[in-house]
Amino acid sequence: MPLVKKLKLNSALDYMRQDYTKVHNTYNKRRRDDIITISNLLGYEMFKNAELQLQYTYVYDGASIGVFKYKKNVYGLGVKYRF
Repeated sequence: MPLVKKLKLNSALDYMRQDYTKVHNTYNKRRRDDIITISNLLGYEMFKNAELQLQYTYVYDGASIGVFKYKKNVYGLGVKYRF
């Protein structure tokens, strides 16, 4: 989505559910993961065919077994050049 002439924003949301078929040996419980990923990318066109990009990604894994649950924040900075 263009915010202004040289600045644009891209966003994405992803959900995945993974059901494991076997019971975990240690916890005697069947594992299920609900994984949510949210990603945002802000791009600024520095000059023709060159873009500065700032990205943020958040990942949450809501596993049914507590030791497998996690949250992750990832930040990225890059330059994209098209030729």
